[in-house]
Amino acid sequence: MASGIDWFRWHHGSITDPKFQLVAKRASARFGDVIALWAFILETASCNAERGNIGPLDFDAIDHMIGAEEGTSIRILDAMTARGLIVENRVASWEKRQPKREREDTNSAERKSKQRELASVGVV
Repeated sequence: MASGIDWFRWHHGSITDPKFQLVAKRASARFGDVIALWAFILETASCNAERGNIGPLDFDAIDHMIGAEEGTSIRILDAMTARGLIVENRVASWEKRQPKREREDTNSAERKSKQRELASVGVV
């Protein structure tokens, strides 16, 4: 677990995004294998100490895990890299797609004060 964060965002439309179909075509791979590898990559990138970095991957193990022919996952990764999904061994735009929090106010005391203020006027 990286920095106490044990989750990552999976965006709606990931399964129907045409770029993954193009990756499958270019890698001569099944679409399901592409999605499985993408999920594996996101989870791996989320778990690394440097979030977003995919680190070294054991492609033989990944091929076995997803039930793909030998060499499939490396071809898929190469096609993902060519499409700009992976840049310099990192998930492209990781920080943008996986912010640590959505709200801008990071001061919990300030949030609690606002909550008490609203409660005092009967809004909460």
